[in-house]
Amino acid sequence: MSSIQSRYLRFLVMAILVLASWPRALAAADGSIQGTVSGPGGQPAAQVQVRISSAQTGLVILLRTDSSGYYAAMDLPPAIDYEIEISDERGLLAPLLQDRIVLRAGQLTWEPFQLHPTIHESIRQGTEPRDRIVKLKEVGSRTIYDHVFLEALPLFQGF
Repeated sequence: MSSIQSRYLRFLVMAILVLASWPRALAAADGSIQGTVSGPGGQPAAQVQVRISSAQTGLVILLRTDSSGYYAAMDLPPAIDYEIEISDERGLLAPLLQDRIVLRAGQLTWEPFQLHPTIHESIRQGTEPRDRIVKLKEVGSRTIYDHVFLEALPLFQGF
């Protein structure tokens, strides 16, 4: 084999090796956001909608949790403004929003959530809402709260 053929063969082998490793190098630049969603008693929240978005990348992903409350979004581009919105379409559990999630290249970000009953669902069941946050969009203009409820709000705790 001539030296030109030998060089050409070495170049070809190197080019194949570089091209074969290229997709892996690109995939390593992506990250993933994973986590679990649990209900009020800590049990897994199955089939809850998870919306992951980033204005920086323009990405919007809609997922559902599996039977163990697990969700995963893989191969996400790095960004500094990811948001995760968790919502129960039945309206029994209050929605949650986690923003300003930073995802770096090759990073796995774990984001667990625990949902709580909405005020309406708590009243229907005759139980107190765990987080005791008043969401004005969820209550009527004639809803009356007693002093015990108001004093238990996070604003008044510790006074």
